[in-house]
Order: sequence, then C-alpha cells, then structure tokens
Amino acid sequence: MEKVKVKFQFAAEAWDAKTTVIKVKSIQVLEQEQIFSFEQKDQPISNHAELAKLPVVKGIIKSLDKRGKQRKAIVSLDAHLQRLYFDEEGNVVFNDHYLEEIETPQPTPNSSSLTVPARETPIQSISKGILLEKFSNRNQNAKSWLTLFVLECERFKVEENQFPEVLKLVLEGPAIDWFTSIFKTYGMTKPWSFWESSFLETFGEKSWSEVEYAYSFRWISGPYLDFALKKRNLLIDADPELGVSSQINFIVIALPKFVRSHLHKRELKTIENLMSSLSQLQPISNNNSSRIEINKQNRKFDPCRICEKAGYKNRFHPEEICRNARSAIIKSAESKN
Repeated sequence: MEKVKVKFQFAAEAWDAKTTVIKVKSIQVLEQEQIFSFEQKDQPISNHAELAKLPVVKGIIKSLDKRGKQRKAIVSLDAHLQRLYFDEEGNVVFNDHYLEEIETPQPTPNSSSLTVPARETPIQSISKGILLEKFSNRNQNAKSWLTLFVLECERFKVEENQFPEVLKLVLEGPAIDWFTSIFKTYGMTKPWSFWESSFLETFGEKSWSEVEYAYSFRWISGPYLDFALKKRNLLIDADPELGVSSQINFIVIALPKFVRSHLHKRELKTIENLMSSLSQLQPISNNNSSRIEINKQNRKFDPCRICEKAGYKNRFHPEEICRNARSAIIKSAESKN
C-alpha cells in the first residue's frame, strides 16, 4: 500500500489553569479541499500515540512550547497509520467515528486573493464576552488582573499573538494611553511576553502600601458580608497564593470582638461557611448595645458625663475637651443668678 500524504493541524491549548496540552485539531488529504476535524475528546496527542512517534511530529510537538501556538505539518502515512485514520473506502475516520468536515468560507467573485478570511469569533465579540472589568489602574491590582485576562483569552481560545488586540479593548483611562504609546513605537511586532512585561512594569505595585492596606483593612460600618467580600478581594490581590484558611483568619480578626463571638472557628472550614454566617448577623448600626460595645473597644475613655447630662449618651472623650462643657458652665451660672 502506497503512503498517503496528509496535512495535520496541531495546537498548544490549556488543559486547565496550569497545564498545557498538545492537540491534533484536523486532518486534510493533500491536494484535496476537504478538511476534517477531530472530536474534542479525541484531540489530545495522547490519543495519537502512533502518530506522535514520527520524527516530524516530534519536532512539531517540541516547537509548540507556549499556549496559543499552532502548526500545520505534512505527514506521510504508511499502511499501519492509514488504517487508524481511513476506512477501506478512503473515508476519514478515527476510533471508528467518521469525522465531520469543516466548512471553509468561499471567496466572492470580487474578492482579492490577499483577503484574509474572517475569524469564527471576532475579537470584538470576544472582548464583550470576557468576564473581567476594564483595567484603568484605579484601585486595581495589575498582576491579578492580567492573570485573569490571560485565563479568559485561553477560555475563548484566542491565539497568544492576538492577546494584545483583545487587551486594547478591555483597557480604559491611563491604560489606553500606555497601549497607544507602545503601539506607536513598535506596532504589533512584539510578542505577548513584551506586552506583559511592559504592563506589569508600568502598573505593577512598587511598594508595600497595597499589602499594608489589605492586611490592616478593618470593619468600620455596614453589613459584615460586604466587608468580608471586599477584605477577601484585597487579600487575594496582595497575595494570590494565600490559602483559604488564612483568608478566613484575616477576615475574622478584622471584625469586632462581639461579632467574632458569634463565629465558631471549627465550623468555618470554607469561605462559603464564613460568608453564610456573616450574612445572618445584623450590622451594629441597627443595634445600639452593639454600638456601645464597639465604641468601648476602640476608645480608652469613659462615657462623658457632661454629654450624658446634656442628653447625649455613649460619647467617649475627655471631659476637658467636651464641646458641651461651655454651655454647661453657662447654664450653671444662670441657675445661680
């Protein structure tokens, strides 16, 4: 049996947040127009062990060292490999499943030979679907934001060399000025690693202020659940690798003592447990006795007797600086006269 030359398309894609996998995306018999795609479950290179042994395929796999990269390679299939990818009639199959043909756009009569076919999912549509607020460098952690941006691009299967195009559409304010200056200088000739490095160098945190703010941020007023959610976001921005147990501890110790007394440590095994418990507690603005308790914790002064006599209870400050002291003296003088 003569060898058959086919063209395979290979791609490096995300398996999960930390793992990259090489996939065999499609197959095309040389000099034929039809292109056939493999099912998602059959695409990982581990399902094509015999194909992966060929020298040309080994070289392709080695070159796909970053997510988003794609390569096409012409491979000569011997009789053994032909039985893996074709039936007896020459139809394209894999694991006894007939592959579906990929529909390719047909050029219009007036189209130029240089016209690039439109992407299945336009960049602008992808940017609208990304679950990420626009970056403007206002109270945002550049490193955490960029990590989420890359994950979103991988979720939409955006090629790495197109990351900068998507990035431009999710920037605003000063960040747009940064992008424009880079584009005017280098155009789109630089790889994503260059854009990534410049972004972090420009907007990355350069001091301990962000870390200090995250760890020292304490509850002052409002719902406890709202505070806990904001505190957690600050902690994650300051240290993305901070464990759940540590997150819980830092949130709880930033709450008032009387609130902590309602939280049982052994029951707080997950963030969800903590958030659920806090959502059931009323904020101190609706509880006068709780307000007195938190005031006593935060102040070292006894209740002001002058304010109490004037009808203002639960005010804690030295009597010598009390604003009501003068009026109290005047009233006392008037009563004597």
